[in-house]
Amino acid sequence: MTTSQEHALAADIEFATRAMPGVTALFRVGSLASKVLDAGARAIGLRDDSDPLVRLEQTPEGLRVDIAIGIQEHAGAVETIRRVSAAVRAVIAEHYSSAAEIRITVVHINDTTTQGEEA
Repeated sequence: MTTSQEHALAADIEFATRAMPGVTALFRVGSLASKVLDAGARAIGLRDDSDPLVRLEQTPEGLRVDIAIGIQEHAGAVETIRRVSAAVRAVIAEHYSSAAEIRITVVHINDTTTQGEEA
């Protein structure tokens, strides 16, 4: 897969993920150190903000997709992950013929209760 094909696939996966009910946000995937380096590269103009938040990696076993999402509390993490996984698998099937490992991490849950409510 070429770099432009990989970028297009990551962007399509990001679009499909954002469209899923219950997903409120996507977050950059990676360790704290890699996020700091990425932020530095963006600050000095080596990278732009148009890079997808989804990370793709070619491994000997196939493609690995890493996604970090925020969800709405009432949507349920398990059900939201199932929907995202199905959507991502559909996008991958359109672009890529080999096996893919999909790792979805919920990194934020939006609490829909208001702070002023009494129990």
